[in-house]
Amino acid sequence: ALPILKNFKIIFLTVVISLIYSSCSPIYEQSNPLDVQWYYAIGSETDNFKSTEKLTFSALDSKKNLEKLLPENKGFLWLKCQFYIPQDMHGKEYSMFLGRITMADETYLNGIFIGRTGKFPPNFFSEWNKNRLYSFPGAMINPMKENILMIKIYVYGEGAIEGKPGIYEKNIAEEIFIKNNFFDSMINGFIAFLLFVIAGYHILLYFNRKKDRENLYYALVCVVLVSYLSNFFITQIPGFNSLNLSYLTMQKIIFCSMYLMIFFTTLFFMEFLKWKGSKIFLYLLILCSVVPILIILFQNDYIKLIKIKALLTVLFFPPMLIYISVITVISLKRRVEGALSILFGISLSIIAILFDIIFHVILKYDQYIYFSGFGFVFFQLAVAAILAKRFTKYHNQVELYSTSLENMVEERTEELNLRNADLEDAQKIMQRDMKMAENVQKSLFPQNVVGDAAWDVAFAFKPKSGVSGDMYDFFEKDGKLVGLGLFDVSGHGVASGLITLLAKNIISGTFNRHFDHKLSKVIEEINEQLIKDLDNVDNYLTGILLRIRNNLVEYVNAGHSELLFKSGKNGKVREVNLKDSDVKGMFLGVSGMKSRYTSLQFEMAPGDVLFIYSDSMNESLNAAGEEYGVDRIKQSLEKCTEKSSLKIRDFLIKEFVDYIWPDADKNGNLSKDFLKSGSQFELQDDFTIIILQKQ
Repeated sequence: ALPILKNFKIIFLTVVISLIYSSCSPIYEQSNPLDVQWYYAIGSETDNFKSTEKLTFSALDSKKNLEKLLPENKGFLWLKCQFYIPQDMHGKEYSMFLGRITMADETYLNGIFIGRTGKFPPNFFSEWNKNRLYSFPGAMINPMKENILMIKIYVYGEGAIEGKPGIYEKNIAEEIFIKNNFFDSMINGFIAFLLFVIAGYHILLYFNRKKDRENLYYALVCVVLVSYLSNFFITQIPGFNSLNLSYLTMQKIIFCSMYLMIFFTTLFFMEFLKWKGSKIFLYLLILCSVVPILIILFQNDYIKLIKIKALLTVLFFPPMLIYISVITVISLKRRVEGALSILFGISLSIIAILFDIIFHVILKYDQYIYFSGFGFVFFQLAVAAILAKRFTKYHNQVELYSTSLENMVEERTEELNLRNADLEDAQKIMQRDMKMAENVQKSLFPQNVVGDAAWDVAFAFKPKSGVSGDMYDFFEKDGKLVGLGLFDVSGHGVASGLITLLAKNIISGTFNRHFDHKLSKVIEEINEQLIKDLDNVDNYLTGILLRIRNNLVEYVNAGHSELLFKSGKNGKVREVNLKDSDVKGMFLGVSGMKSRYTSLQFEMAPGDVLFIYSDSMNESLNAAGEEYGVDRIKQSLEKCTEKSSLKIRDFLIKEFVDYIWPDADKNGNLSKDFLKSGSQFELQDDFTIIILQKQ
């Protein structure tokens, strides 16, 4: 056990140091306009932002224990602060980070609703484990004037704002959110997943060797611990809200899991250490687990539940913990194998608890994460290592393998040679089929543009490998170009390529069938058909669709990269968008993500250029890991002086290749070399661009 003990000491110290370092990040040292005096007023379920004018606000001493401000520790509170934007923040993009709020909130900035998390009564649900990051248009902030932030919070036995609310530059706010969400939720989700896998593994071990019951008890401990840890992340699991589970019921499950966890842990210790105790102690153990669980299950009010939980913990936890400690110490004296490692695991939990007491209770350092929950997890991982070591001893056929190893190696080598030959044949067949699929897909995509004198069109199409997840099309009517589209299926390869063929048929058919309908309605019908046909497929699509009528272009975007417009008069490049909002709709083909789409209509003058591209262009990285980016695309398009779409295309490809592969050999026609080369210019995703110029 000593090597395991030594390794886990190193792991534990490394994790502790890294987490403390992350918690000490100077991220909060940025200018924070919300670092002001806050005020509160008691509200009601029916009031809204306007009705707060009638409320009387008082200074708020602390944003914790908000339940103490309300009669019976429940009801609604309005929290308010007034702030100014510092001079050095003017003109910058910024977002609002509010930390974790218990139980649910609605937030208003200057009287405008900007976000809601959790549910208010009658079916209240607390999302205390979810950090709030609310985005809003920059125009909502009044520079050099007073701004008002109002938060309506529902309090029910518990109420608090954990963390440091603030308005920061956008990238700073997102960094704060990512860090806090990782340590508050995601890391628990990762640990829960790991424990779930470990539980499944040990259940399999138990069913294959039922005499080792410690594998069963350990698996049950892991399963119950997963249930307990789910409290930190379960509301962020997609589809959780569809369960319609009440918050009271969920917390009953969480609280009961605590007692089941200590019960199965005790059984595990007794089995692992081969402890033959009196049946009286076993009955007392069952009693200390069943009684609190029954009391918890019969509670019909959450406030009563959290009050009774503390009393039950004091009454029933100590006897089980004392019993575990006693049998561990006695087993250690008897030199029972594994007792020292078990004692080390218990020590990890004690260290974690002491850390929380010192830093949270005594020193009041709220920015540090709580380690108590991780202490038991570290212990579980230590036990997993101990069981793994014990399992390695169960090799009943070692002697048989040692005597016949040479013959087995020869037989296996011959078998592998035969299989390698079969694999080579299969690979040749697969490569031939892939080439055939690639040719079929290319034959269904337009090879040439429509010969319309009013429009000069050029495009470039290069799959990452084999078939492509990009799909483009040009729509023609009476010899004139009436529309075009570029769509990108998530992922790449065979699966994405097959979906492009299905999507092309749906998109072209719907576009031509409803040519006179508003383009936003056309894309909505396309989305409905894709959802229906891709119901059992994980892929989704993004895309841009254009309709052309004389000089007018109608445009709709379904979660795709921005459409770029270059003026023929002044050569300036801009994104086609609304002035104060983004016109991008949701992805296509995803059930439960239906969205309304916004179509824009604008006029094209002679010399004006539209540029459409798949995300391979802006997201490609050079050898230094630097992204090509939308800004570089804009700069290249703006400095291009070529007059034909084909030459514009070649210029943009040259700029792209020079940045991503600066050391590549570039001979002859670079655009032609790039589109045909297989290995020299290896893409990270399927590449498609389209240039549309008005004549």
